[in-house]
Amino acid sequence: MRCPTLTNIAYPSFDKIGWPWTEESLQLPDTMSDGSSWPKISIITPSYNQASFLEETIRSVLLQGYPNLEYIIIDGKSTDGSVDIIKKYDSWITFWVSESDKGQSQAINKGLSHSTGDIVAWLNSDDIYKLNIFEEVANIMWRKNRTIFPIIYGDCDVINESGQLIDHWAGLPIDRYKMIAYWRGKWGRDWAIPQQSVFINGDIFREYRLDESLFYLMDRELWIRLSEKYCYHYCDITLSAYRYHKDCKTALRKNYFDKELKAVSRRFWGPGVLRYFSFWLDYYCYIFFKDTKYFIKRTLDFFSS
Repeated sequence: MRCPTLTNIAYPSFDKIGWPWTEESLQLPDTMSDGSSWPKISIITPSYNQASFLEETIRSVLLQGYPNLEYIIIDGKSTDGSVDIIKKYDSWITFWVSESDKGQSQAINKGLSHSTGDIVAWLNSDDIYKLNIFEEVANIMWRKNRTIFPIIYGDCDVINESGQLIDHWAGLPIDRYKMIAYWRGKWGRDWAIPQQSVFINGDIFREYRLDESLFYLMDRELWIRLSEKYCYHYCDITLSAYRYHKDCKTALRKNYFDKELKAVSRRFWGPGVLRYFSFWLDYYCYIFFKDTKYFIKRTLDFFSS
């Protein structure tokens, strides 16, 4: 499907200006500069009760001016008007469904089952893509009808509920060890990459899929598994915006997030029967020598849980 333009897409529900309300990406030509076909880009949006942000997410996908888009929305039976918003853009959505599921990971995997794209990514229903980024992604990942880089990622802005910029998330170089031993480094994002700005070869993503037992760190677990076999290519471009708000999962359930983060790390923490013991030994010893106060706090948290 070719992306619609502002003149033939549904009129926005909110009285807002700028991207993606009253601005659109450039309409791209039918073929790439070398005469080859554009790769099909499949975007999957898992959705559940995010009606306040969902329309902006949808428009940021549809108004990319891209000639070969497949857009899939998997809604978890929302009750807040999200389905009405999806129906409003039904003509430009390749596939959508609203039914109960077991969480975000299952919804994304369900979307993967319906995807046929050469390049696949998922965009949560409160995040947005930046202007003109599908062209950038295709030109970086694709040459003469084949994949050049199996996985690429870029930077990500952090915005609030109103869409105002509050932070910037730089896509630092991939370090498999730091993704597993996340405590070895700064207490920040040096062991993570912004999920919103990751694009993966479709065949690879459909083979690996997400672990449906995870609800918070399914992306981190996937990055670690993929890093066993594939290289990541960083592009110095801000591809997306992550929306931090009071109802987002990270803000609501940080304790559950931390618990799952440790579980994912232990899953990849070396061989043998001493894996669990050596994991905690390294974790607490490193924290002790780095930050004694933080060490005491984490120790109390661990033994009180």
